[in-house]
Amino acid sequence: MTDTLPFDTPLSSPLSLAVDAEHGGIRTVGCITFFLASVAAFFLFSLVLTGVLTLMVALLTGAGIAFLADYWMKRHWPSGRRLVVNDRSIHITQSDKIEMQVDASRQVNVLPWRFTVKRNGRVKKGWYVIALGLEQDEMLLPVYTFMPPERFEQLPLSDLFTALQREEKKEKAVMGSARELKQAGLQHRLQDAEKARSLLGAELTLEQFETYLHTLQTQFPQWMPQK
Repeated sequence: MTDTLPFDTPLSSPLSLAVDAEHGGIRTVGCITFFLASVAAFFLFSLVLTGVLTLMVALLTGAGIAFLADYWMKRHWPSGRRLVVNDRSIHITQSDKIEMQVDASRQVNVLPWRFTVKRNGRVKKGWYVIALGLEQDEMLLPVYTFMPPERFEQLPLSDLFTALQREEKKEKAVMGSARELKQAGLQHRLQDAEKARSLLGAELTLEQFETYLHTLQTQFPQWMPQK
């Protein structure tokens, strides 16, 4: 089993993707590493430097050590979660125990949405968070990735990913036309899906997300959009 699948290869065995490469444990240890390394560097460099220069060098040293630690942890400390697609189901596991599961032989509601990153952080400001939720029996299985706008335009089904609206726009739609009311209902569902994503979503790389979309379209045309 591999983390990527060529688009022209039939799914003869389950697709299994390691998810959450930068999980909460890595981010926590990274912050602690940056703080401790910066403090240690400050006291060390204060022996030979003075003033603001000492602080700047200490922060740069801390950032460099945290970067190296982050790189090492991503390679050697997996989250233990996997997204698995087979002929019968789509499910997310944690240490081989199923966290959530969708029965692929039954009807599945597909919820695609996106929103723009507002500030620089793990990804650049202006990038998109692209999410896909599979809904069944009041349960949602959400996955997501980060993507620059120009790459998003090339994504299969890109026109189906609804942009989340701000709260004030949703409130105005409540008193609008039937079409606006329908859109408001969709926004409400997507806002709930976004809350589920922020808590339980599985993060994929951009390449994994494209492979996942293609696999769903190929394996489950009865409920997965095809255009």
